[in-house]
Amino acid sequence: MQNQTSPHPVRGLMAWKTRDLMVTLTISLAIGIAFIPLNNIYTAVAAVNPIAGWAMSGFFALPQFFIGYVIRRPGTMLLYAFVSGTAWAMASPFGLFGLIASLIGGLMSESTQWVATRYRTYGRAQMVLWAILLAVFGILVAGVLFGGLIIAPVIAISAALASISTHIVAALLTPYLAVALARTGVVSGTAVGQQLQQDI
Repeated sequence: MQNQTSPHPVRGLMAWKTRDLMVTLTISLAIGIAFIPLNNIYTAVAAVNPIAGWAMSGFFALPQFFIGYVIRRPGTMLLYAFVSGTAWAMASPFGLFGLIASLIGGLMSESTQWVATRYRTYGRAQMVLWAILLAVFGILVAGVLFGGLIIAPVIAISAALASISTHIVAALLTPYLAVALARTGVVSGTAVGQQLQQDI
């Protein structure tokens, strides 16, 4: 898994294949449904312990790293955010705000993925860079702009460091999870499926 350069060139949105779309929609919907109870747990944990709540944010980013790593197409994060956010919003007391929050997160992940990988190179360094950028972006938006870290400085710094750390862990786990799924044939035809075939 050292050489993780996409085997096909990316030519914008026109590069999408039907296989890419179906895999993205399926994974996004499954994650959106699965995250309904997890989001409620996160809300409760964050209210009691901000550091633990921010530490969980990295693992909530794992699906974003995963689907971005598998598909490697422009717009993947926004599509994921819309589908999973819609599924979550329909069963969440936050309703439309939940979808808006998901779309904001998707936009952040889309932009940071592009900066770190250009949708082509997904080595360890690029994944770590993506994780750090996404974590910092989240800290600035949710922590500063929306006041999530307007708390005691020691707690705020600890929470921010916890978020960055767990984002990095999630990003580093992603290639292993993606390859495990690719070996089942579920994502054959996608970028990561083609990469696995080349490695073999």
